[in-house]
Amino acid sequence: MSDTDIQAILPETQNPKKEFVIQISIVLNNRFGSLTNVLKFLSSHHIEVIGISVQDKTDLSIVRFIVNDSELTQQILAMKGFTYSTSPIVVVELYEPKHTLLDCLKVLVASEVNINFIYALNHHAHYKSLMALHTEDYLFASSALNEAGIKVIYQDDLSR
Repeated sequence: MSDTDIQAILPETQNPKKEFVIQISIVLNNRFGSLTNVLKFLSSHHIEVIGISVQDKTDLSIVRFIVNDSELTQQILAMKGFTYSTSPIVVVELYEPKHTLLDCLKVLVASEVNINFIYALNHHAHYKSLMALHTEDYLFASSALNEAGIKVIYQDDLSR
């Protein structure tokens, strides 16, 4: 059996051609217009923010976002001097009545996967909802979701 044949029968989570979605996190000073300036900067480089979560503190905010091109985003953030971190994140496609958020959560609970945080994405592919789930083990979580028939979205799926 050739490598190509083996890759064809492996679950999507083990297929190296599929790259998981990368979440990029930055810390911003809690000043008027800070977030707008970052989003304008990204937009000027043709980076589309598909999902965003902002955790507000008194002086600082943690901004987590998912973009259509994570590699380019990381390059331009580094060139601009931003400090950022990245983490792989599980993104699932949900649609009523077949796969709901509750169905997704039931699979993860049954698999004993903890969710650190969750947020929605603004993506118009096939008019289905996308949710980003930051879990303790993204590989195991995505495998459990795939096995349950819940579609896991990969970075290439977000590029328009």
